[in-house]
Amino acid sequence: MITVARWLAPFGVVRLFQPRTEYYDLPAKQVMASDSFGVTTRYWRLILDHGRAMPQTLAQEREVTSLGSMPLIVVSATAPDDETRRVWTEINGELAALSINGVHRVVQGATHESLVWKSADAQMTTDSIRQVLDAARTGQPLVTR
Repeated sequence: MITVARWLAPFGVVRLFQPRTEYYDLPAKQVMASDSFGVTTRYWRLILDHGRAMPQTLAQEREVTSLGSMPLIVVSATAPDDETRRVWTEINGELAALSINGVHRVVQGATHESLVWKSADAQMTTDSIRQVLDAARTGQPLVTR
């Protein structure tokens, strides 16, 4: 399906069949930009490349046993509240624990998408990125919340 979408995207066919994405409170200009990108050949090529790289990425991930004191914040969603989400949240906690300077933040009620597209949830994502950058620049440990 993804391969077909990659080839049909330049002709506008993907736009006709792509379901509307939930953008929460994202401003209209950014909604249009995201919608526009989501129907491009480049987008679908990136999705294909991501899928192809996943086996190697997962193999490399299994080899990592410690991140030392590297600043790391892992942000997890809680919705939908199903077994898959619970397992991902648990794995995310294990990932954060690989660093002695790691923090796992669980955003109650957030979805994977809302961590980017919903203001309050995206603020947690943005704050976490900034805190990791500050910790990396200053050498100071992360503040747990």
